[in-house]
Amino acid sequence: MLFGRISILRCLMPSHSSSFQIFLDVMCNLVNMMMASTKLYAPAKVPAIIIESEGEKIERDIQKLLNSSEIHENFGGVLDKLSNRLVVRPVHMTLNSSNRLIRLLTEHGKELHQNDMQSILTVLYDNALLYSHQLTERSMNIVYDDIVQMMTRLVEVMDQLKVANDMINELQNKTMTRPNADPIEYIRLFMITPFDDSYKPVETAVRQVFERAPFYFQVQLARDSYKADTLVKNIQCHIADAHVFVAEISELNPNVMMEVGGILISDDTRPVFALRDKDSREKGSAPVDFGDRLTFSYDRRTDSAELIAKQIKDQIYKEGRLVHEALKELKKARKKRFLSRTLLEGFREAALRDDAIEMICRKFAAVEDFLDAKEGRLETLGVTKKGLSE
Repeated sequence: MLFGRISILRCLMPSHSSSFQIFLDVMCNLVNMMMASTKLYAPAKVPAIIIESEGEKIERDIQKLLNSSEIHENFGGVLDKLSNRLVVRPVHMTLNSSNRLIRLLTEHGKELHQNDMQSILTVLYDNALLYSHQLTERSMNIVYDDIVQMMTRLVEVMDQLKVANDMINELQNKTMTRPNADPIEYIRLFMITPFDDSYKPVETAVRQVFERAPFYFQVQLARDSYKADTLVKNIQCHIADAHVFVAEISELNPNVMMEVGGILISDDTRPVFALRDKDSREKGSAPVDFGDRLTFSYDRRTDSAELIAKQIKDQIYKEGRLVHEALKELKKARKKRFLSRTLLEGFREAALRDDAIEMICRKFAAVEDFLDAKEGRLETLGVTKKGLSE
């Protein structure tokens, strides 16, 4: 019945099939007991089929018979022994290289999150099962659950796209994203990163690089302070107040790319730097708009913040000298040095307690304000200038 509806035209040429090989490898890694290959067959609307040898079909029929409850009641012990002797063989699924879904997955699969890719491949396998009429009652329930999960995920993505489009439309309003025209006291760096605890070492590393000497910038994330009563307006205010941006684009997170897009589409001249980990660098999936922008690379976000900070610094400095013009200009424009918790924690000689650091940061916005303060005022905070004046 299967081959009555499928016409396998030809195997792919080696030069053509190589473009599918990475996708096939990913598929076999994500789906257990799966062997996959690619052929060109009709109709093109069928993305995948399962092809069995005659021996495999006989084994499947025997297994179906062994699973029958009526037979199992009378011959349970014998059937169990026979079932244990059957070899569990991997499923051989043949993908249709002329199918649009297969082509899209081949071209863009590496940009998908692993969980989304696994869900798509699972439903692709379910589709092949349906087409080959290999469904049992148990597998029908599994297919049903897989399809419901995929539809749920599709609705969630549509909702995320709607939110992202609404935010982009608002961010396009230049009156909201226009750079702050007030005289610069200290430099504000807005860091755009996925809201995920796994990125905490990266955030800490950026603070260690830019909140300490020689930059003394203020590093802020949207969640650090709320400058408006809605999510979109809060981001708009952060963007408007910032002088420089750092975006973590390793996973091409939709929210991150939306915020970056709101900056780039408004002809903004403020510097935008990208952060990427080693894996995304090797995949080469960087947005075109970042082609001529400085990208800081690091190995893995599971590394320590200190190691990531060192890797970033190694790209900023050459032979101890700052080499990037945009960072030089920002330093030159700075009137004061921002006094941050990261900076104070770095003074080992002072060994300040957390409560002292918190009081200093609350009372003084800039290093110069602290240094100009009278000793009496500092003593009320339980600190002195010793160890901090340099």
